[in-house]
Amino acid sequence: MTKVGRRLPVATQYPIGGSRPEAAIGAPGHCGIWYRFFMSDPWQGFAETHHNDERITAPITKITDFGIFIGLEGGIEGLVHLGDISWSERGEAAINRFSEGDVVDTVILSIDVERQRVSLGIKQVDNPYEAFAEQYAVGDRVIGHLREIDFGKLIVGLPGHLKGLVRLSTFSFSEVRSRFTVGDELALIVKKIWPRHGVIELGLEDDEDDSSPVPVEPSKPPSPKPLSSSRNR
Repeated sequence: MTKVGRRLPVATQYPIGGSRPEAAIGAPGHCGIWYRFFMSDPWQGFAETHHNDERITAPITKITDFGIFIGLEGGIEGLVHLGDISWSERGEAAINRFSEGDVVDTVILSIDVERQRVSLGIKQVDNPYEAFAEQYAVGDRVIGHLREIDFGKLIVGLPGHLKGLVRLSTFSFSEVRSRFTVGDELALIVKKIWPRHGVIELGLEDDEDDSSPVPVEPSKPPSPKPLSSSRNR
């Protein structure tokens, strides 16, 4: 509610002599104007009061084929993408555990004010890869069991029901098949750990050819192929 004499921010709505909307203020031959109260941007406000890796507890407002929407302060919503729901479950198996109205714990992954997006994660609330990173350092030896052979890499089971990958760029696929068998116990060296992405890169302890340098801080971690997949909704 406003009153006569109060100063208001205004913007030109149409040129002099042009047609004017019904609610515009002005007379023929004058520049029509309109006003609005400059409301604070809820996305900017959220970015100013919250930060990445912060934990947020909030209700589920909507569940879709590609993820879960979470109600946040200021009337905005954040999205938990399908891949950020569970470390072990995929697709329907991960999303079917939740219902609209459930109050869930999440972690802020990113805030994009310009695109009006808040990315959240549920699986990051309890991250077993962080525990692995606390127990093992780059260069440490670890024993794993081969669980899957893929083109150019091995998927290995690690302590704590985790998985890691071994890149085999120097081997052809036929050489990999002849050298390794699912179930093999492998002596491995930790090369890099990305706890937030759930990725552990390993090297073969007895492989003299596996001498590729360890990246200091890569912009994007490699993505191991899921051990099992479910049909997305």
